[in-house]
Amino acid sequence: MIRARMRSSSAWHDVCILNVSLHGLGVQSAEPPARGTYVEIRRGRQTIVARVAWNKGHRAGLRSQDPIFLTALLNDTSGEAPAAGKVQGLSNAATRHDRPILMPRAALPAGQSNLQELRP
Repeated sequence: MIRARMRSSSAWHDVCILNVSLHGLGVQSAEPPARGTYVEIRRGRQTIVARVAWNKGHRAGLRSQDPIFLTALLNDTSGEAPAAGKVQGLSNAATRHDRPILMPRAALPAGQSNLQELRP
């Protein structure tokens, strides 16, 4: 699992990223947002804007229009994710920080797909 922060509406919440695909995330949160809600996920300097495709219990599936870079999520521990409380400004998905190159499928170990269960 990867710890991150999620903004929905005007509040930040702790989330755990359970799985990642090229355009999707599975997350677990104490307060998962409703289906159709747009959310922002942050880990270090990485920002993902996504829409909630489904939720059940404390879990939700998110769909992003932009590619999600697994290597960046795993390795970016620099910077702090936003603290709980009031949002100071809205992020602009079009003005993202440096994006690393997505690891090609051929570079993945045999038997693994882009959808990977993440374990500590």
